[in-house]
Amino acid sequence: LLDPVWMRGFLLWALGGGKFDNNLFVDLLANEPGGGYWYAFNTVSVFWMLEGYLSVTNDRELLYGMPINGESVSELLERLATNWTDPRWSSTSPAHKRLADYGGTADNFLECIPTYVHTTAALQAQNVHMLRSVARLREVEQNISAAARLRELSDHVAGAMKSQLYVAGPDGGFFGTVYPNGSLVTVRTCLDFMYVPHAISEDMPPEQRREMVAFFNRELRTPHWMRALSRSDPIAQDAETRRSDHGYTGAFSAWPALSAQSLALLAADESQGLSAAVVFLRHSAAATANGPYGQMQRLRPGDQPPFKDLLPKGTRFLANCGGAFADVMLRRLFGYLPTLGFEEPTLWRPGLSRAELAGRLKGVRLPNGSFADICADVAGVRFCRP
Repeated sequence: LLDPVWMRGFLLWALGGGKFDNNLFVDLLANEPGGGYWYAFNTVSVFWMLEGYLSVTNDRELLYGMPINGESVSELLERLATNWTDPRWSSTSPAHKRLADYGGTADNFLECIPTYVHTTAALQAQNVHMLRSVARLREVEQNISAAARLRELSDHVAGAMKSQLYVAGPDGGFFGTVYPNGSLVTVRTCLDFMYVPHAISEDMPPEQRREMVAFFNRELRTPHWMRALSRSDPIAQDAETRRSDHGYTGAFSAWPALSAQSLALLAADESQGLSAAVVFLRHSAAATANGPYGQMQRLRPGDQPPFKDLLPKGTRFLANCGGAFADVMLRRLFGYLPTLGFEEPTLWRPGLSRAELAGRLKGVRLPNGSFADICADVAGVRFCRP
């Protein structure tokens, strides 16, 4: 959005640096794989980077004409979206064949939450998001059969995760993960609250939406921040889980922003959902008294704001988590939501009142190469002349 020329160069350099699907990261200085063990969310992260850049710029040259490691970016996007169909991720339980099983090694997931492994809901939901995003791109390309195939796959995954992983009821609103023996192990984590609505909120019935919001408010939300893991989770008190990015003592600094997005997406009453998101974002602003966003914020007792937790785990003082807050403000509050493959700009729920943040977002880059302002007021959001 701010520097597409740099972003294109970064994507080409980073994605050309090695196989991110079997390493923790790419060493940008050496342009080679690094970090040793694989991270389960790498596929989603790479897809989001490409989708975000291409949606904003509509860069057809990068999409079709600049191969990375022998494949076009269009082909890469589909490979990422269908990565879960690789035999190595096949569930060993025939009853759960539509769910991808990413293994039982905690270091490949949240490291300090040993139960959050195998068929986690966040990853299943993001498989749905990637499949549907590429399906829309294939529709733009007039490849109707490919689009239909991808949409059919996405519907199967969405149905399987809703029927097999969700824990319903007044004390529910969260998800579990299926282990190879067929048992459902519940994990009361914010990861599923954030990543599932982003992908399939429109698939959810109103009761499930209400239950998920109630779970967040009941077990994760705090006066000025949030918990990544509920204190009611069976392993919350284990010594190894007491890390402030993924445990119950705090949260990774991007999680409040993504949780605010979920509040906006899940509300049965759309206006109330956006209001709840704005209120939560405002309350979390107390964390900025600690300087730039770091890796995590640790909770204090009572109504006190959180503090930046650096010890004893040696976490990062500075991280790019502030980008998540900018993202939710752009995409949900001002409705800036360009779509992969489309030249014409789109707005998210333009008729939804933005009375809480009436204002003007200036100089927004549109996929057709032009620039516009977005005006927000009680009537909603709309493009307006710079």
